Amino acid sequence: MEVKNGYKAEKFTTNFTTDGWLGLYMGAMIVNILVSIIRIPLPYIINDGMMSGIITTLLSVGQAFLMVFLIVAAYSKAIIVFINTLSLDGKRFSTNLDYNSIFSVMLANILLSIFTIGIYIPWGYKAIIDKIVENTEYEGNKCFKFSSYASQLFSFIVVSIVIMFILAFAIGLSIVIVVNYSGVIGIMIFPIMIVLFIAFFAVICAMQVFTINWAINLKIASDKKNATYTLNLNVSSAILFYLGQTMLLVITFGFYVGAYMMNIYDYFVSRTVEKTDGNITGHFRFVKPIAKGAGFLLGQVILTHLTAGFYSPFALVEYSKFFINNTYLDTIKTEEETETILISQ
Repeated sequence: MEVKNGYKAEKFTTNFTTDGWLGLYMGAMIVNILVSIIRIPLPYIINDGMMSGIITTLLSVGQAFLMVFLIVAAYSKAIIVFINTLSLDGKRFSTNLDYNSIFSVMLANILLSIFTIGIYIPWGYKAIIDKIVENTEYEGNKCFKFSSYASQLFSFIVVSIVIMFILAFAIGLSIVIVVNYSGVIGIMIFPIMIVLFIAFFAVICAMQVFTINWAINLKIASDKKNATYTLNLNVSSAILFYLGQTMLLVITFGFYVGAYMMNIYDYFVSRTVEKTDGNITGHFRFVKPIAKGAGFLLGQVILTHLTAGFYSPFALVEYSKFFINNTYLDTIKTEEETETILISQ
């Protein structure tokens, strides 16, 4: 533990691997390829167009279900592996989550979200996060609680979708005017159309910012610490920052993705604070590594795309190590900790 200017700096570490879940993920990818290959000759083998269509549809539904089933199974195991390899300044996190229980919760909530055309998503998020957080132990104690409500996220999503529909209609109307009127009217409407496009992206970014703000809301209650962990940010500034990063990503045709990932992570992590009795007693920070940077992250994204997703589990492991192993929690030293440090010296 490092102590500086009255703050103790504790480092997060993980040795996350693909052990135990890689096979399930690869199984999903192989299923996808095999079913896609089987579908190719069907129109030539079966002359009846209707029958060919029915079989193709059944194969597609089966393919989608199997892929969802295997990928959820893979990530259920990955979550357990990740938690059990995570530590803060040598103090380990762990989980007593049973694989079948987390898998069933994740699969059920994902399917409910699909069947309700996305309406159930906030409650699905909440149920999955609750299951993970409430079964996570720190130094042998179950002490975490997720404090956000699904209704908060649902309300914001509904408002955002309504605004997006209005903007989409206005964008479509402005495109029609620009295409059909090449004179003064078209010239006047064109900049308005650009503003509407930017506004549309801004709403999407606002949804992302609100979701992140909603998701970072944890309480810890144990014999050693009672605190909350939330974001301390100006929402308007956060949306503008997110929008700027997204625009850079679009303008560079995706090649900015490495810097995008690093900057977004750094922005929100550095604004995550620890509060005790309503007072800020600590904050998180990300130290950008010297040896690896945006180029490394871009390389992981490129490898994932070049391998049609087969490299994705290895990329996830590298992302986790890159971000977690360079994240710190700086908290104000208590008198008891100061005495302990002096005695040890």
